[in-house]
Amino acid sequence: MNRRPGAGTSLAADLRALEPTGDPEADVLELALAVRSFARRAPHLHEVMFSRPFAEFRPGASDARAAEEIHAIVVGRVAAVLGPDRAPGAARDAAIGLFATVQGLLALDSSGLLGGGPEAADRRFRVTVTATLRGLAATASPVPPPRRHRDRRAPRLRSLRPA
Repeated sequence: MNRRPGAGTSLAADLRALEPTGDPEADVLELALAVRSFARRAPHLHEVMFSRPFAEFRPGASDARAAEEIHAIVVGRVAAVLGPDRAPGAARDAAIGLFATVQGLLALDSSGLLGGGPEAADRRFRVTVTATLRGLAATASPVPPPRRHRDRRAPRLRSLRPA
């Protein structure tokens, strides 16, 4: 089963249109809000893209490129929040954790369980995304210190004579 070519590129275009503002945390929140907007606008497409409800579904080439672009945008923005002193892979790990949180929030939102009304749902979405991002940033692995090369030769003994 395959959709028409390029059907999954809409979300990539939405995310690509969001220019960085200089506030990395706000930029990531805007990405999450754009994903929420997409999920509300095209719930069936969102479900097919992210839950793979059909075993025989195989994304087309344009959808695969869009998925790679979405991944790169999100990981890049999350990396900006974490900063440069993080271990390789830390941004990807944090982005996956954030993605899981956003998907859970979207499931609650689509079933009406996120809040008593639109304002409460919006507040809970924003607070949870922000708290999750801050927690992931606080716990992301730092770059390990460079390993010191240890001389494997026998240690030299110092003279035991007083100087």
